[in-house]
Parts: sequence; C-alpha cells; structure tokens
Amino acid sequence: MSRNEESLVHTLLTCVTGKLKRFLYLSLNDNIVRTDRYLWAIRLFKTRSLAARECQAGKVKRHGKNLKPSSKLQVGDHLEVPSPDGTHKRLIEVVELLEKRVSAPLAQAAYQDHTSAEVLAEAEKRREDRRTNREARQEGDQGRLTKKRRRLWEGRNSF
Repeated sequence: MSRNEESLVHTLLTCVTGKLKRFLYLSLNDNIVRTDRYLWAIRLFKTRSLAARECQAGKVKRHGKNLKPSSKLQVGDHLEVPSPDGTHKRLIEVVELLEKRVSAPLAQAAYQDHTSAEVLAEAEKRREDRRTNREARQEGDQGRLTKKRRRLWEGRNSF
C-alpha cells in the first residue's frame, strides 16, 4: 500500500466502528496472516494455543529468527517448525495464506515441505527407538509388584 492509500484507510477506519471496522481491515490486508493462526490452519498444530506456545518459546523461526505468534506471514516465507513429537524440525515454504482451518488436502496444498529425506529418516529412527524403549520398560522390571501382579505371580509359581 502506498502512503496515500494508508492514510485513506486510516481515515476510513476511524469513521467506522465494531464488526464493520474489523471486516474492512481484514479485507484490506488479505495478504497478511498471523503466524499462530497459519500454523493451526495448515494443521501443523492441533490447537492455535499450541502453535502460539511454540512461537513464544522461540521454536518457530523465519530465516533463522524467532517469530512471535502475532508476526505476519506472507507468501514465499520459509519457516522452520518443530514436529509435534519433537523429533525433528520441518522446513516449510508458505505457498498460500489461510486464516481458517481447512481439510487436510487443502491444508497440504497451502505449504511446501522442504525437509530433507535424511532428516525424516533420522526422525523415524528416533521414533522407533522411543517405541522400543517404551515397550522394554513395560515388559521389564517394574519395581515393586502391585497387588494384582503379585497374585498373578504367586498363582503361576504355586504348586
């Protein structure tokens, strides 16, 4: 927007109030979306508050710099976003701006994933290691037996 257009918009917005003001502001700024809202809309996070929390923690970056939840995104931005399970960081490019949550195929079309195959393979290996570790803990020594496990053990070992 040019300087004259900005002053005209400011004058217009001071004259109107309420929902009409919000509608006019959003329609004039169609090419800008908040970071937390975009990450939620493209289904990288289950809730918008989770997306905002990750942004506030400094885990979402644009060109190596931390993003606030209210930072504005534009088409062509490259983001570094952590995976939900924390195994790797996804490198995505904003292709289309979305403010509302949409179906999965439309959400996937709104960004391009540039995460390398090596990173994805390493993340899968970490997930598998966690899974086997969890299973080993469940099967292995659990410390003191619960009443139920003690009765089962005594039932198997009694003659």
